[in-house]
Amino acid sequence: LDLAADDLQRCRASMGVAAGHRVTGDFAAAMEALDRAEPIAERLALTLERSRIHHTRGNLYFSQGRTAECDAQHVLALRYAEQCGDAQSQARALSGLGDARYAQGRMGSALDYFRRCVALCESQIRIAVPNRCMIGHCLWYANQLPDAIAAAQSACDDGERFGVVPVRVFAQATLAQVLTEAGRFEEATAACAQALALARLAGSRRYEAILLGCSAEHHLRRGDRTAARDALMQAFALARQTGLGFIGAAVQGRLARVAQSEDERCACLTEGEALLEKTGLAHNHLWFYRDAIEACLDACEWGRALNYAATLEEVFAAEPLPWVGLMVERARAVAAALAAPGTGAGRARLAQVREAAVAAGNGWVLTGIERALAVA
Repeated sequence: LDLAADDLQRCRASMGVAAGHRVTGDFAAAMEALDRAEPIAERLALTLERSRIHHTRGNLYFSQGRTAECDAQHVLALRYAEQCGDAQSQARALSGLGDARYAQGRMGSALDYFRRCVALCESQIRIAVPNRCMIGHCLWYANQLPDAIAAAQSACDDGERFGVVPVRVFAQATLAQVLTEAGRFEEATAACAQALALARLAGSRRYEAILLGCSAEHHLRRGDRTAARDALMQAFALARQTGLGFIGAAVQGRLARVAQSEDERCACLTEGEALLEKTGLAHNHLWFYRDAIEACLDACEWGRALNYAATLEEVFAAEPLPWVGLMVERARAVAAALAAPGTGAGRARLAQVREAAVAAGNGWVLTGIERALAVA
């Protein structure tokens, strides 16, 4: 930017500055850089640059859970991309529209946009790989975890082959998440450690926070609540730095599972619910309610667990997700079996949920079901 000789170079340099701040999670600085670039792009009628400015701004809104603004920016990005006929910018805009649908919990619609994006730019690694990751996330919530893992692994392989660090961060993080969901905890732990190293190398604090939350799940599976709690406290500190709208509520839900007292657990759940009111990102609702249910089941608070399950079901009632259906039925079956053990009906219901989890490839669900079956 300091060396720019004309307005065109100043515009593009400011766009690059914004892109760098987006990776590190400094959203205010990124927005300021875009605000410097946009008037120049408008004055010089730089249609391609205008598309990319709106795309980057849409991504920043996504990271803050501002879904309506995210969607509006990507609509503009696609309009300008079509005007200039740039296929790469069209693909980025389609990706952004997929992000907006994902943020709203409309995973089927999001999956369509991500697939259209990849079909348009398969050879563009910086675009195609993250969108294959998002395809994996959508398949996760469609209860198609083997396909989700395959998509994430393919993205990791391409990211590593081409060596683009931010792309590799997202791909490895996605792989760690879907392996965790599948209950393949040993593989997930290795993937998570690699992703954490990459996130720290890139200065990507948002993904470092996500991965610390994932690592906490692995510690919990090994029975190390202290390590899980430490990881989550670090995750929440990072989330606070980059904006609690991205995963703040989700981290509070998981913190409730490692709370050291009933008061602390209630405080985490209360803060998580308050943060949900300030974010439009669907994954916060999905992850918070799942962990809130788990925290209450572990504490034998059957009624509260069932209330959270009902709320999760209600939030996604407009476009029901198979994953939500599985989590809600698991909660109800486990609560019923543990609250009144020894009934044949309770065992039968648990067995049905177990069968559904196996079909989905969801090993995370299976571990809780196996414990409940042993009691029932």
